[in-house]
Amino acid sequence: MQRGPYGATGPPTMGLPSAAPVAFRTLPPRAVPLLSSGRLAKAAPGDHLRQQVVAATVSLLVPWSVFTVNVALLSFTMHYRHSQLCWFVVELEAALVAVCAALAFFAVKNRRAGDTNRDPTWHLFVFASLAFAWSAGLSLGMTNYNTNMLGYYDITSLELYPLLDPSAASGAQLLDAGRIVFATDAYMSQALSYGVENGAMYCVTPITAGRAPLASYDFWAVGKDCCSAGQGAEVAFNCSIPRLGLPLAGMRLLDEGDTESFRLALKKLEMSRGIRADHPLFFVLTEDPIAELSQRQDRGLRFFIVSTLFHFAFQLFLVALVAVRLNASSLVK
Repeated sequence: MQRGPYGATGPPTMGLPSAAPVAFRTLPPRAVPLLSSGRLAKAAPGDHLRQQVVAATVSLLVPWSVFTVNVALLSFTMHYRHSQLCWFVVELEAALVAVCAALAFFAVKNRRAGDTNRDPTWHLFVFASLAFAWSAGLSLGMTNYNTNMLGYYDITSLELYPLLDPSAASGAQLLDAGRIVFATDAYMSQALSYGVENGAMYCVTPITAGRAPLASYDFWAVGKDCCSAGQGAEVAFNCSIPRLGLPLAGMRLLDEGDTESFRLALKKLEMSRGIRADHPLFFVLTEDPIAELSQRQDRGLRFFIVSTLFHFAFQLFLVALVAVRLNASSLVK
C-alpha cells in the first residue's frame, strides 16, 4: 500500500476526535429485491393473506350489490314512476361488468406474457359472477315486477269507491276507479250472464241493484273458464262468488288483452239481449280488495328478500370454493 504525504494514518485531525469507522451490514439475500429481473420479491405471508381477504370480500359484495340493486330497481316504484332513470342505472351497472371484463382480459394476457406476480383467478371470478349477478337481477326483477308489483301499482294509482250503488252511477263518472265495494243491495244479474270462447271461456255478468232494468249496464264482473259449459245466453256465472252476507267487491281489470276478449263477449250479449253498456268497466270479484292488494305487495317484498338472501348465500359459497382452491394451489407451490 502506498503512503501519502502524511503517512499511512492520513491527514492531521487538527485536534478533532477521529471519526469512528462506518460499519456496513450486509442484508440477507432473501431481503434484497431482484433488481436484475425488474421485479420485487414475493410478498410476505401476511401481505398475501390480506390481499386474499380483500379479493374475497370484493368478490362477495360487489356482485351481490349489483344483483340487489337490479332486483330492487326493476321490482318497485323506481321502475313504475321513473322508468328511464331506472334503466339508466341498470345500464351503468352493465358498464361496470364491461370494465371488469377488460381487467380480467388484461390479467390473463399479462399472465400468459410471463408475469407470475399476479394470479388472474380473482379477476376472472369477479367478472363471471358479476355478469351472472347482473343478468339474474335483471331477469328476477322483471319477473317480480310483472307478476306482483305492476298490478299493485296500477290499482293503487286509481281510486277506491266504497258502498257504490251501480244503479245510480255510470262508468263515465268512475273511469279512475281501481277498487269498488258495492252497496249491500247490489247483486250479479245471472239472467244477463254470457260467455264467449276465445282461447279460453270469457265470462261476463252485470252488477246491478233493484229490479228495474238499467239504461246502461256499466259495471261488470268478469272471469275466465268459470262459466257453466256452453256458449251464449244460457250461461251461469260462477266466478269468485262472495260468501253470503258479504257485499260485492272487486278490483279493476287492467289487462288489455283480456279486456278485449271481455268486450267481445259484451258486444255479443248486447246484440243478443238488446241491452246497452255505454261505458263498461270490468272487475274481478274478491271478498276484500284492500286485503288482496296488500297480499300482492307482500308477495313482491317476499320475492325480493328471498332472492337477495339466496344470491348472497350462493355467492358466498362460490367465493369460499375459489378461496380454498387458491389456498390449496399456493401450498402446493
